[in-house]
Amino acid sequence: NSSGSDWLQVLSMTVFLAKKDLWSIVNTKCKDVFGSYLPSRTIVPEVGLKEGVLIEVSLIAAIRGLA
Repeated sequence: NSSGSDWLQVLSMTVFLAKKDLWSIVNTKCKDVFGSYLPSRTIVPEVGLKEGVLIEVSLIAAIRGLA
């Protein structure tokens, strides 16, 4: 894509969850998106997300040709 990166270039992700029981859903979705390649993941239980927000994700990815 125009950013010079793609899903296979994701090196790590931090997932903030309002409820810890959402982890199994996040894990399933990660497998849907990334397939057999799973980047490093950190899960942070977070009670301070904006009202109504259940999940917030931060990704770090390489840019093709620079990694």
